[in-house]
Amino acid sequence: VAWGHGVNRFRPLGMTRVMSSRASLGALWDATQADADYQWPWTRSVRTGSQWSSSIDLSLALGQDPARESAMELRRQAVSNFVRVPLLFERFAGMALGTCASDFWATFTVVPLRALVGLVHFARSVGTHPGVDSYRKGVLGKRKESPVVLEDESTRDHEQALRVATLGVDTAHLTLFLLSTAVLFMFDVSRIYHAIRGQSVIKLYVVVNVVELFDKMLSSFGVDVLEGLGASICSFVDLAWRHSSRSRLSPLFRQLLAEFAIATVYVVLHAVMLLSWVVTLNVAVNSQNNMLLTLLVSNNFVELKGSALKSLRVHNLFQVACGDGVERFQLSMFLLVMLVYTHGDRRLLLVWLLIYIVEVVIDWTKHSFVVKFNRISCGAYSTFLITLCKDFSERGRYIARSLGGSGASKRLGFVTIPLAAVVTRMTLKAFLHLPVPLCLAAIVALLVAKVALDSVLRAL
Repeated sequence: VAWGHGVNRFRPLGMTRVMSSRASLGALWDATQADADYQWPWTRSVRTGSQWSSSIDLSLALGQDPARESAMELRRQAVSNFVRVPLLFERFAGMALGTCASDFWATFTVVPLRALVGLVHFARSVGTHPGVDSYRKGVLGKRKESPVVLEDESTRDHEQALRVATLGVDTAHLTLFLLSTAVLFMFDVSRIYHAIRGQSVIKLYVVVNVVELFDKMLSSFGVDVLEGLGASICSFVDLAWRHSSRSRLSPLFRQLLAEFAIATVYVVLHAVMLLSWVVTLNVAVNSQNNMLLTLLVSNNFVELKGSALKSLRVHNLFQVACGDGVERFQLSMFLLVMLVYTHGDRRLLLVWLLIYIVEVVIDWTKHSFVVKFNRISCGAYSTFLITLCKDFSERGRYIARSLGGSGASKRLGFVTIPLAAVVTRMTLKAFLHLPVPLCLAAIVALLVAKVALDSVLRAL
């Protein structure tokens, strides 16, 4: 009864009939059906609230809420950045690859020709240059010429000093290249190959990782060493061209010798590292056991894990992009060296094509997720490309930075001399077996290709 009274406060119709002691069974059934069809007040309120909430969700889904519309716009922009990053990165990587190729080919074509022309001009100017100080005394003393003549002779004197400085930088470049190549010829590649092949897979995997790590560290160190050496050469030439006293030239000359010795040690060590890297990769490709090759390919996924999940700023992303571009060029040169050394093995070409495709896919994935996780706009890659193009267009203005490569390649972290020494060591024997006309034709073709590549890169 108490329960009935409690219900009657909410439901005065159906439950009164149910609780009646004189109700028949049919009446009880009818009352139960009526209760089932009855809509309770709180049920009506819940249904009304649900309909009201659905209408709000519909309005929000239509973009009528500014906060949610802004959040959805950010998500759409993140997806757009994620999709556009591979294309923008490939544009930058193509420019980086072209820059590295241009500076690398310059070691075999432009730098020797420029050094030869500079040597001819230097031989003509020796004994005829009076020096700036004696020139000023002659102008102030006996000869009285017009300011126009003074300006012309001063400009000519500056051009001669510039040629001598360029000759000094190119001579240092070629000397380091020849010294490192001579040291590499002391190593027997066949013995190194069989010594590495006899090691276990785990040891070879560790060796490859150590060589990759030291390659990046030595490249960063080499950029500073070679730029410092180029600046010292230009300063010494400037003071010597002005007939400075020995007290001023002696300290700078000793500093120049010390920096040249450090640069020689660096270039030799870096070249030996790259040579061991090439031989180890050759062992991995030619081995019957594919475990080492699998480990080398999986190393790219380790790189993906180490880069994609890190917190990176824009300048850190620029360094990562530069490193990826240089790595692609080195892989291409390693493939060329191994093809020449193995006389064009088709299996080698297929394996390296697989490695290169994996490298490209990993780079796309890595940069896309780095941009996504760090909320960096994909327009940063356009800024990277503009910066690299600006460095490439201004590389002829700074003589000191041309030692070991231009300023553009050094911004990428690429030094041309060690890799050029390795390529020369691995391919010179096959090159010398060619007929002399064919060798000359190859050099001319390389020079034409270098000029054409520079023209294309300047047009970009």
